[in-house]
Amino acid sequence: MDSRPLYHYRFGNAEFDEARFELRVAGLPVDLEQRPLQVLTALLRHPDEVVTREELFETVWAGRPTVDNVLANAVAKLRKALGPEDGSRIVTLPRVGYRLTGPVERAAAGRRLVSRMDLAAGLPVPGCEHFLLEAQLGPSHGSEVWLARHGKTGEARVYKFSGDGERLTSLKREATIYRLLRETLGERDDLVRVIDWNFETAPFYLECEYGGHNLADWAAGDGGLAELPLERRLALFLQIADAVAAAHGVGVLHKDLKPANLLITPRGDGWQIRIADFGSGRLLEPGRLEELGITGLGLTVTQAVSADTSGTLAYLAPELLAGQPPTVKSDLYALGLLLYQLVVGDLRRPLAPGWEQDLPDDLLCEDIAAATDGTPERRLASVDALGERLRRRAERRAERDRLHEAEITRLTAQRLLERNRARRPWIAAAGLLLVAGLGTTLWQFRQAEQARDRAQRETDVAQAVNRFMTDDLIGAANPAVAGNSEVTMKAAARAAIPKIDAEFTVSAPMVQAQLHHAMQELLSRLSDHRGAAEEGRRAIAAYSRLRAPDPLALAEIRIRLAADLADLSRHDEAVAVLEQVRPTLPRLVKQYPKVQVEYWSAWSDVEGDRLRLNKSLAYDRKAWAMVQTLPQAPADLRDGIEFNLSDTLRMLGQYAQSESLLRDLLARRTRRLGAQHAQTYYTMAALGNTLAAAGSVESAMPLLTTAIAGLTKTLGAEHRRTLLAKGVLANTYFLRARFDRAADLYGQVADSLVRKYGGGSTAAISQRLNAAVSTEYAGDALAAEPIYRRALAATRGILDENAPLVQSIRYHMASCLLDLKRPGEAAPLLAGLQVGQLNLSEPEPDWNGRLAFQSGRLALQTGHPRRAVQLLETAEKLIGANEPDGGEISLSLIRDRLQAARIAVAGLTGR
Repeated sequence: MDSRPLYHYRFGNAEFDEARFELRVAGLPVDLEQRPLQVLTALLRHPDEVVTREELFETVWAGRPTVDNVLANAVAKLRKALGPEDGSRIVTLPRVGYRLTGPVERAAAGRRLVSRMDLAAGLPVPGCEHFLLEAQLGPSHGSEVWLARHGKTGEARVYKFSGDGERLTSLKREATIYRLLRETLGERDDLVRVIDWNFETAPFYLECEYGGHNLADWAAGDGGLAELPLERRLALFLQIADAVAAAHGVGVLHKDLKPANLLITPRGDGWQIRIADFGSGRLLEPGRLEELGITGLGLTVTQAVSADTSGTLAYLAPELLAGQPPTVKSDLYALGLLLYQLVVGDLRRPLAPGWEQDLPDDLLCEDIAAATDGTPERRLASVDALGERLRRRAERRAERDRLHEAEITRLTAQRLLERNRARRPWIAAAGLLLVAGLGTTLWQFRQAEQARDRAQRETDVAQAVNRFMTDDLIGAANPAVAGNSEVTMKAAARAAIPKIDAEFTVSAPMVQAQLHHAMQELLSRLSDHRGAAEEGRRAIAAYSRLRAPDPLALAEIRIRLAADLADLSRHDEAVAVLEQVRPTLPRLVKQYPKVQVEYWSAWSDVEGDRLRLNKSLAYDRKAWAMVQTLPQAPADLRDGIEFNLSDTLRMLGQYAQSESLLRDLLARRTRRLGAQHAQTYYTMAALGNTLAAAGSVESAMPLLTTAIAGLTKTLGAEHRRTLLAKGVLANTYFLRARFDRAADLYGQVADSLVRKYGGGSTAAISQRLNAAVSTEYAGDALAAEPIYRRALAATRGILDENAPLVQSIRYHMASCLLDLKRPGEAAPLLAGLQVGQLNLSEPEPDWNGRLAFQSGRLALQTGHPRRAVQLLETAEKLIGANEPDGGEISLSLIRDRLQAARIAVAGLTGR
């Protein structure tokens, strides 16, 4: 048996506990993937010695690295986690390996498990000789737990051994409780079966089926918890909750629910969870044992119901620590903590103050809080109640979204009604004047009669508008009226639109035009840009049919229409619409200067969406300069212009200016709107984005997690702004070298944007590209390649080959294909790439060097080593003295390829 000691290492500001496999920097735990930590372990075991690349590949990747740069990526992540000072102690020896320099302190942290019962791997199980002991799994309530296998069939079993009477009690208790569960619930896949026991002669044991790895070990390994999307993690939790609820239903408490007592094994395309170790369990109804004829081994009446604090401290409910007896709600508390840990993907993370910031889903925050309330009376009533809430998340979210949309529609309806009421004083005044003129002359009488008819028609129109808003729009979204709880405000608005023309085309064409205009604004605010664009065109047509069209209304409609078309990536149409506004501006701006601001802002949206950032910035600066001269400009307009300007500055790398504007805007919106308003949260997300892009990732993370939770709560998980904030969080994960999490989140955002705006949305394509790059950086070029293809296919038909986004996709996909040794597919993608266009998509100083490097790789893989040498030497000069292995294309990587090319040339010349 391996008895090698495990150590706690300290070097610089960092500590690494080999027994717990935990890295801390400056006293704080660091969330880092397994591979970089395994590299660190190898370096710490040989301080100030060279550990070769081959040794690291063998130790960490079992001699099977997936892609060329997997080791460099792991070292880059490790350096980043350690920080600039300690990270620099990992020295690269090009083409040889790595060395950890400087002093390293170590102290013993424990040893591999050693049996105290003279048990050893390879020996037969005492009293069950056809099973051979294979490995000690760990202690359990003072017992030793061993994995054993049948000598002939290879069937796995788990044996829990106890050498004395005190520890025997928990084994007896577990056997008794299992019998009760089996007799009342039958055989279940989610409970570990107890097969046999020996309570007569030492060593005493309990024989159980093998249920797989415990959840803690499985989660820490590659391909475990980190690979599962959120919904599959929740599905795992629901398996646990269902099993615990079933046990509660027959009066059994587990009392030690934790990852180590949850076993997981593959099943079909998913995973099966089994609950193990009822050795701390309690019975709420001890009388059931007598009813079922079960002898209460290991249980006395006081043990069955008394208070105690057995179990694992981190998962104990507060009332147990206070001496109160265990209940269903104390098991529920442990499950609430497990739910939190599964959602955040870290089974070691405590439920510390501020834990809500770790969760972008406000409904899950509510569920976890309800399960882990410090006062048991305020907790959910049962585990079943928690499971039901989780299963109804989609319905709960839809219900909240409907309420939010209903509020938007109510405000729009109020605005329309106020417009109609504003005309009524004129009607009343006209009526009084007509009454005053009665009897003067016949002509005056007839004029008064006609005026009353006009007034009545105006009143009828106002009543028709009220009916439209109350019955057709608001009523359609009211489940009590519509008879359908699934109707959303967006659907209700779309259903009400045809009634505008039916009701008002003849009787009130001006009202018809105004209602189409209002519905355009409503749908745009609800992020239904297709519907908003259709309504904008209807409003333009309705206004154009009037004898005297309102030029201000037409300009406002066209400007909003252009913004909606830009969101739909219909850039040519947006430009055409804005060109229609241009001739009317000189007359309008004199009386309505804010129209000029809105016009420039719309142009900025169009140019920014086409990644023409310098043009976008020029329009933003014009709009910002002008809005500051308008003291009566609406606050929303001023804030929107400042926000757009800061975002464009960020994309152009002008981070200090962007941060200054956003901090000013965040403070102003917090004062004006409150800290929990959607616009405040979105500004917070933008500030986090700028900070992350500027390199202040640790400052960005709390802003982003708070912003996403707030946006999800106020706008909904699928709202455009929530999705954009999630995209920013994915960017931050990428900057922290957490590429798996970044890829998963980018992919989720891309899928949501496609559902909302279609596959041609440039925002969705950009997120898909980010997902592909993150997947490749995570070391899985094979999985990244089809994601690149999907992104590239989506650009066809909407963007030309020279568009910056298309050029960026082609470059990254070509690099991926070269990683996969498929140069024939990479060559046409690299052909025709333009540095200027690439720099518009991803501003970088060394695009010429990057293209030379990829072209050199292509030449080397296609059998042109001399050409490869020339190109790679050019890349080496252009990229410059970057930190080795620290960036996408480092000098050490270039030199590796250059050496290979020179060797190939030497082979051709015979030297």
